[in-house]
Amino acid sequence: MEFLSGLTQKETLELSELLAPERIGTEVKVNGFVHSIRDMGEVCFVVLRKREGLIQCVFEENVSELSAKKLRESQTVELIGVLREDARAPKGF
Repeated sequence: MEFLSGLTQKETLELSELLAPERIGTEVKVNGFVHSIRDMGEVCFVVLRKREGLIQCVFEENVSELSAKKLRESQTVELIGVLREDARAPKGF
C-alpha cells in the first residue's frame, strides 16, 4: 500500500547542492532566471540567477531542442547538463 504525503520530490538543485565535490561529472538539473547571455557563435554562455547567486552554463547549438537565438534575459529556464570543474570559474565549477 502506498501512502500519499502531498509532497513532491524536488528535481532541480540549488547552488549549495551543486558545490558538493561528489557532483562533479554527474548530470544535474538547475533552474533560474536568465541573467545574461554571451553569444560566441556555436557556443553561448548563459548566466542563471538563482536565490543563492549566479551560475554560468555553456549552451551549445544543435545539442538542445531550443535555439540560443530564442533565449532572452529574464526568462525562466530549466537546464540539464554535466557539472564540470574549471579553475577559471568563481567557485571552481
